[in-house]
Amino acid sequence: DRTVAAAVESGIPVSQIVPVHQTFGGGNWTTNTGGKYVMPTTDQLQTMMDHWDELVPSPEFDFAYAWG
Repeated sequence: DRTVAAAVESGIPVSQIVPVHQTFGGGNWTTNTGGKYVMPTTDQLQTMMDHWDELVPSPEFDFAYAWG
């Protein structure tokens, strides 16, 4: 939310913002604080997509990334 707000405040129109989704998890991936990356459940993914849709309705496209 704060990064979208910062982008808009700096002059970037919402129509130019691209939602980004992490698409990896499991295995030995860990965060810099020792946490684990996990693949979202179907319900969690839907919640994330719905949240992005509130921030950036009808984006031209979205972006998913994975490591490995």
